[in-house]
Amino acid sequence: ASDKIASNRKYTMSFSTKILNDSIYNFSLPFRTVSSNSFGNVKGSINRSPGEIISPEAPVIISLSADSLLPVLVYRFETKDSVFNFRNILEAQYSLFSFIDINRNAEFDYGYPYPFEPSEPFFIYPQPLNIKGGWTVENVNIKFVK
Repeated sequence: ASDKIASNRKYTMSFSTKILNDSIYNFSLPFRTVSSNSFGNVKGSINRSPGEIISPEAPVIISLSADSLLPVLVYRFETKDSVFNFRNILEAQYSLFSFIDINRNAEFDYGYPYPFEPSEPFFIYPQPLNIKGGWTVENVNIKFVK
């Protein structure tokens, strides 16, 4: 159970499996948990286009992607509010991509050339977000323009 795993400790996960009635394979994976002060926060606001004919009920999907970590770490949030505060983001450098999920399928739709259908409104944050443990990155403004 995850409540029995302490932060900043080394662990080994082991299991064995039997294949074809006679072969037993043993697997072992060493890992280390991160310290509890290795997490930061992101605060910001969302500004939808003025005069945009999009239902305010359409959620905004915000994706934070840390491509420098292997495996790639992705956080994905959904909000309908105009402000957000995401907590417990592992420290790393993240790129931010956001879109208004007009059809509520939880995936970005690129649109179609014929018959023409525009893509869902999207926003790419202009610089990487450098999340540090114990710190809050503030004033992350997402502005959808028409």
